[in-house]
Amino acid sequence: MIHQALALPRLAHPFLTRGFGSNGGVFLHQSRTKHQGVAFSAADDDRIASSNSIQTRKVVEHVCLLKAKQSLLSEEKEKDMLDYLYTSQYQMRGIVAISVGSIGDKSSGDFTHALFVRFQRKEDLEMFYENPLFLKVLNEHVTPFCHVCPLTCKTPFLSLALSSRLLILLVLLYLDVSSLMLQGLTNVDYESEVEDDILSIFRKGEEYNYGEEFVLLVTFAKNASEKNIKDATDSFAQLTSSLPSLIVQSTQGSNFNKSSEEFTHAAVVRFRSFDAMEIFVEGREYKDMWRSQFEPFIEKSVALHFSVDPVGTDVM
Repeated sequence: MIHQALALPRLAHPFLTRGFGSNGGVFLHQSRTKHQGVAFSAADDDRIASSNSIQTRKVVEHVCLLKAKQSLLSEEKEKDMLDYLYTSQYQMRGIVAISVGSIGDKSSGDFTHALFVRFQRKEDLEMFYENPLFLKVLNEHVTPFCHVCPLTCKTPFLSLALSSRLLILLVLLYLDVSSLMLQGLTNVDYESEVEDDILSIFRKGEEYNYGEEFVLLVTFAKNASEKNIKDATDSFAQLTSSLPSLIVQSTQGSNFNKSSEEFTHAAVVRFRSFDAMEIFVEGREYKDMWRSQFEPFIEKSVALHFSVDPVGTDVM
């Protein structure tokens, strides 16, 4: 279940160092990464963004946020967990890109780690949920250290068995099983489009080796019209696509994960560095867009980011 801190109405725009503002919400920030400074040029961005239209290809994105038990997760065990998650891509078909990392400033928010996975098709995502190799990684190297109840469900980071004795106990206690399943865990799946280029699809190449992964999840209010939602998402897409000197790639879409519907939409933005992300979220254009296009029409949101560094190259 999403904690109350993430369920406050009318969030202010996600500032980098000020949280979402006085109305609530959470912004988790990571320590600075060791990258060169960003030379920002609006003229350069306008010139690049105004180039001819490019061919795109549909992809399916999966975002999972989890909360680890800090008392159980030592530095060595955390490294193993991230390594096993990252290198699982080498053992499963359908995964075209993956990034995983530790969210900084853990004391200020609910989530401690994030996983981003890209697939070619929805069918690949379905197989991912049920892949025995990945479930083994979860059961042995993730769930023992996370605030996740071991229930049977087509949701990542949940183990495979629920004893009949525990089930009876839950019924007797009148507990909401679905809420218990999602304690400390949020999953979002969405379909998006990327440039139809092998480096862009697979997130390969020098500019994808490092950077800052920014994740934004929002829930639009039930009374928000389709136009309100389209205007908001279009404005975000236009802004991120207009700043290639700061942003390597940005995807977004509506959540189609029926077992985890706390958030209606998601966006994942790969910034070239922490500094590039800071320029973006502190910029006037982003703040104005958030106030006018998002804040009046959303119920809740969460924004976080983690440093992208090579985690593992060998199969664990």
